[in-house]
Amino acid sequence: MEAVVDHLYLAAKTKTVCPRSPRILASSLLNSVNQAIGKLLDLWDAMGIGKELQLERMHAAKSYIEKLLEEMIDDESSVKEKLENDIEIQKNQLNILRDQLGLDPYKVDDGLTILQLEKEYRLALESALREKQQRLEKLTQLQREDQALCAQLCVVPYYIPTGSIPNSTQLEEIKEHVTNLLKIKEQRLEEFHKLRREIRLYSKEIGHIPDGTLEKDMLCGNEEEGYIYLTKKYLEDLQQLIHQLQKKKESLMATKDVLMKQVQLLWDRLQWPQENQEQFTKTISQCSICEATNMWEEELQTLEEVKKEKLKEIILKVRQDLESYWQKCFYSDEQKAAFQPFYDDNFSEELLHYHDEELFKIKMVYEEDKCLYDTVHKWEAILDRFIEFEVDALSILTIFLIVTEDTDKPSSGLSNSKRI
Repeated sequence: MEAVVDHLYLAAKTKTVCPRSPRILASSLLNSVNQAIGKLLDLWDAMGIGKELQLERMHAAKSYIEKLLEEMIDDESSVKEKLENDIEIQKNQLNILRDQLGLDPYKVDDGLTILQLEKEYRLALESALREKQQRLEKLTQLQREDQALCAQLCVVPYYIPTGSIPNSTQLEEIKEHVTNLLKIKEQRLEEFHKLRREIRLYSKEIGHIPDGTLEKDMLCGNEEEGYIYLTKKYLEDLQQLIHQLQKKKESLMATKDVLMKQVQLLWDRLQWPQENQEQFTKTISQCSICEATNMWEEELQTLEEVKKEKLKEIILKVRQDLESYWQKCFYSDEQKAAFQPFYDDNFSEELLHYHDEELFKIKMVYEEDKCLYDTVHKWEAILDRFIEFEVDALSILTIFLIVTEDTDKPSSGLSNSKRI
């Protein structure tokens, strides 16, 4: 009895692909049950079981089969109810998720069965979850890049509310934001490297020692780009530093030029050996501006010491220069005599100072009208030459006349004798 019922249960539960329709299969099942009951009755008759006992056993078989079918119905009802609940849950989750993704509510075709609806919503929900995951991963990547760039450039990051799922427009906007920041970073980084090269060049030229955090970063800082803050303020500070170094260089150059002129003047006055001058100039050409300035200053101090020992020779040399410029500027004796220190024989530093001042003044006078003075000197030279030519011509004419006169005298005497 139990074997027959188990057979029926398994037959009902087994999902075997059958070409026949469910109704035909149900009819076949009823036929199988009838045949099984018939066989049971035959067996009971053959065993001599009474009618009452057969009826009792038949009631037991009937109850068992009914209970089995009821269990199957309950199971399938539970499955149907679960599918309907799953469909409702998936539908709600899908609509919420699509709303977060900025998509329209999901629509299904009419006339679908419960199983088809469950599959449709399940696949759509899985697709929406994948879309959400992809967007969040993309957002995380872009936000990481955006925050790193914003920290380096000191600008405000692109804002997306925390916990929200970005839509396609927001992802495109933050991507464009990152792209623009990358361009700004490249431009500022290029400007930064240019400014740093200039700062290092100026510092090397003038022998500048860094005395602040900014200067130390430029001259001794880390070369990696991640350590560089490319803010506008930072670049402006670098430009200001370059401006300061330029001013310092210009000041050093001006000081060096003054020292060079003073040294050159003393070289000339002291008649310093040309070989020593060339050697010093060659050595100093390989130094920075700061080192060169210091060397010129040291050379000047050395020459000043020598100058003190040869003041008389130097003052006399300056007087020769003064006389030369007085002549170039056509100074009269009264103008020359106005400079009384010229006639002072008490050779001292003060006297040399007066002579240097006077030489500087007369040089300025000459330089202001140099063309005029040079032109006058040229015409004066031409006039002197012309006068010289006239004198020479007059001398030749005089000699010619004297010779001619001496030649004519004997002839005149001979003529007179003939007349007599």
